Amino acid sequence: MLVGKLGYLIVCCAAFSLVYGLSSEMMGLIDREMIYSRVFDLASQVQTLPELLDLANSRITSGNMFYIITWIISRFTSDYNIYLFVLGVFFNAAVTYYIGRYSNDPRMSFIIYLSLIYPLSFTIVRQCTAMIFSIIAIDMLYRKKHILALAFFAVALMVHLSALVLIMILFLRKVKFHKLTILLVPVGVLIGMYGGNYIFRFMSVIVTDETYSSRYAATNGKGMAITAIAIRLVILLFLLVIASLNSDWFSKEDVKRIVHKKPNKNHNLLKIKWGDYEWTYDHDKITTIEPDVFLWSSLISTIFVSLMNVLGEFQRMATFYDINLVVSIPRAVGTLKKRDGFIASVTIIVLFIVYFLYFQLDNWNIRQYHFFWQHF
Repeated sequence: MLVGKLGYLIVCCAAFSLVYGLSSEMMGLIDREMIYSRVFDLASQVQTLPELLDLANSRITSGNMFYIITWIISRFTSDYNIYLFVLGVFFNAAVTYYIGRYSNDPRMSFIIYLSLIYPLSFTIVRQCTAMIFSIIAIDMLYRKKHILALAFFAVALMVHLSALVLIMILFLRKVKFHKLTILLVPVGVLIGMYGGNYIFRFMSVIVTDETYSSRYAATNGKGMAITAIAIRLVILLFLLVIASLNSDWFSKEDVKRIVHKKPNKNHNLLKIKWGDYEWTYDHDKITTIEPDVFLWSSLISTIFVSLMNVLGEFQRMATFYDINLVVSIPRAVGTLKKRDGFIASVTIIVLFIVYFLYFQLDNWNIRQYHFFWQHF
């Protein structure tokens, strides 16, 4: 069973990475071509790290680590597409690891990832690089390795300041989720519709980047992202119903057995040898997690998407919490009886496929896929 699941994870990771890495730099929003190719070209021309930091400090207000990562990759290649491919491999590998470790149904998890997060990766390259470290940080947090978690959070912040929103998970992961908390969603919608000025003023105190002013002027008042809000609200209600039916909804019976029992030494154990080094991965060893953190993640994601009417960057913030939906939804379905679980699985998969085909492809300008050797 391990070989089958591990093989599936590897194939999916490779497929997502290849589709991303072979795409034209024009895929996604036009800003991708304007920003990241320019960053790569500038980093390629710099010879030393101090020169790079001087360049970064003169151009941006945050995100020096992204320049450093770009500079390191540029030492090995002068090809922009290889650079994007490398970033895509690491990002998809982080997502695949997270799915492999915490999801009980990788097939559903990858469909949710494809629908909610993957289309954005063609546009928000720097944030996805930050998410590599934030995913590792969340994993360390669940495994109670708090020092490592804080270290990876810090690196994520140095790549992209938007990772700051994850600080909420540090405080909420052990806070009981109350049903009435769902009322924050309509409050968020109302703020998104009528309170944009107050939200932007608050954000301006934290982030002094002047480019947000023009983005606010362009985004504010254009209309609510109804489809994006609706699908996340449906997810939140579904998770809340499952949680009310089963207080231990995140854990399946086999997971609880593994947590309380030592796995057989020869069962689901992967060993990789390279010369004198040996790496061992115990696939069945899953750390217990406070399940309410996934309810909070769903709620926060819904609220952030509701605020997209104020500033499009709130979509980025939602993505940091959407990653938890990739594993929490399959686990919620896994608590249902066989027939109910089958109906729920089919419904959820169809919902996300429709969302991907009829909303995300157009929203992120990737319906007409082009390879990097093609021209528009």
